[in-house]
Amino acid sequence: MSAEISIRPFVEADAPQVRALFITVNRLLAPPDLRDAFEAYITRSLAEEIDRIDVYYGAKEGGFWVAHSGDVIVGTFGLERAEGQAMELRRMYIDPAARRAGIARQMLQFAEEECRRRDIPRLELSTSELQYAALALYRQAGYLLLRGRSPRRRATRRSAAAFVAIISRKPSEIGAFHLQFGTIGDPAGTG
Repeated sequence: MSAEISIRPFVEADAPQVRALFITVNRLLAPPDLRDAFEAYITRSLAEEIDRIDVYYGAKEGGFWVAHSGDVIVGTFGLERAEGQAMELRRMYIDPAARRAGIARQMLQFAEEECRRRDIPRLELSTSELQYAALALYRQAGYLLLRGRSPRRRATRRSAAAFVAIISRKPSEIGAFHLQFGTIGDPAGTG
């Protein structure tokens, strides 16, 4: 992708492209044996969040942004208030055709700057073990492993209890992240 990328707040006219990107990325993440679980997750997430972004993020004291090149949305992410003095980075997706162009790094930096602007000292996020590039991005951005936690129940095969990385970082300094297992409710570990 060679065009200039800009990041701006979500507007309702973005909804069809955001919805399509969410569905595309999650379907690409789905291992063959978990397709049904991912489809159920997609359906639930559309109803609870993606198809009502303004209401959802407004109620969570957050916001939702899109990265775009002209009229084409190439990335998305949201921030919502987490416990204590923290925001949670959610729904950070990049169009598969636009990957490896530094868009995710730009969005992560934007999210950190938004935390600074709001005087929020901590940023958290989650991602799935299926998202190798995301895990690498967070490590390259200075996030470090804090601790791991075992799941309550281990499945005998890869299951919807996907591995999740919760990233904690003070926007003003290098922080850390800890790994834990997700739940059946979020097979993609996308939070």
